[in-house]
Parts: sequence; structure tokens; C-alpha cells
Amino acid sequence: MDVNVIAIDKVFQLHWVEPDSGCMEQAKLRRAQVLSWFANRSPAIVVLEPRAVEAWA
Repeated sequence: MDVNVIAIDKVFQLHWVEPDSGCMEQAKLRRAQVLSWFANRSPAIVVLEPRAVEAWA
């Protein structure tokens, strides 16, 4: 099983590498889109930018 890592910053810009192709991808989401975006993806490790943690609080 390939482990996918997704990084998210304080303005909900996501960055990841597609495990199948090795292509680096990115997406910019609104707060309301974040949950549904992750719900439609395979399980992954999510890494938050240090200041992003404050945005979630």
C-alpha cells in the first residue's frame, strides 16, 4: 500500500504527489470544501503548516 502525504497551509492550499503517476498536484479550497475533498480521497497522512494549526482553532 502506498502512503500518500498531503500538506495543507493556512489558506487551505493543499499540496501532494499522486502515488500512481508521481505528479505533484495542488488545490486551493474554501473552508466549506475541505471536509468533502478529504472524504473523497484515499486515506493519507495530513501535514499542517505550523500557523495553519492556529487557523483551525
